[in-house]
Amino acid sequence: MKEIFETASGECIERIVLEDGDQSVALLSIGGCTQDWRIAHGGRDLPVLLGFDDPRAYMENPFWFGAIAGRVANRIGGGGFLLDDQFHALVPDDDGIVLHGGPKGLSRRVFSMEIDSAANAVEMSYHSPNGEEGFPGALDLCYVVTLRDGVLHYDLSATPDRPTPVALAQHNYYNLMGHGDIWDHHLLVKADRYTPTAASNLPDGRVVPVDQHCDFRSGAVLKNIDSEYQGLDRNLILDKSADRGAPLAVLSAANGLKLSIQSDQPAMQIYTSGSLASISGGIEGRAYGPFSGICLEPQNYPNAVNTPHFPSPICTPDRPYSQRLEISLTGDAH
Repeated sequence: MKEIFETASGECIERIVLEDGDQSVALLSIGGCTQDWRIAHGGRDLPVLLGFDDPRAYMENPFWFGAIAGRVANRIGGGGFLLDDQFHALVPDDDGIVLHGGPKGLSRRVFSMEIDSAANAVEMSYHSPNGEEGFPGALDLCYVVTLRDGVLHYDLSATPDRPTPVALAQHNYYNLMGHGDIWDHHLLVKADRYTPTAASNLPDGRVVPVDQHCDFRSGAVLKNIDSEYQGLDRNLILDKSADRGAPLAVLSAANGLKLSIQSDQPAMQIYTSGSLASISGGIEGRAYGPFSGICLEPQNYPNAVNTPHFPSPICTPDRPYSQRLEISLTGDAH
């Protein structure tokens, strides 16, 4: 069943809740956002995502709660990019950085939304016109989100009418305890390299071995990796050479909940929300602040469109974009 929320500007946001066993997921038509994910645990329905109670708050959503960021997620430097000898100026911030597709990127666009009851899925679609936020070419997007057997599936696709960069990232903030900070969460990530950054957290073009500040290969408690509590915001290169079929990342908490991620993307941004402002109006009336959640964002390398030796984000009508992401949520009897 759909719920409809009218905004002050007269636009309508649709909300659909998928239910499967002891879990439920609420999805919004604005930005393909995942508003809420709950699991029956410890005698209650525990929310494991940061988000807003009011769907209308997602019209702004300055921290991309639950959004699918794009057209190009993460950072583009230089205010734009060169494609086929033509420079395409985008909409940068004051540092000349374009973040998550620009201030009116896909995460702030209203998608059409239909439920597939047989598959327990929601299909969202949007036509991004040529020149939107400065990106060349029109783009037809389709997001299919499915909840099945404790696994949340995101199947993302985009077909352009001409060559253009596309690189999406699902931007959930996880807190498996449902409240408090995330420093006691344990994280394992199969990644032995990362992309160091220079000014404005923009990659400097190198790919180097992980250091003690981002080595999660054997698993680590977050506060032990970031012992000075300064926050992590690193792009790790995923190692898919061993244990095929096993999760690429596993996040677990002291209450027995565990979240496992599989992805076909080459990298994953790890962000511990150090720059998150103090926010009220969260799920169940919660207030959030720095380090209230952790983002685990499978994606292409940041600024790949301006870095020739990074994996190319250029898609064409003959080579459309696709991404598959699977996130399982399980818990023992705490």
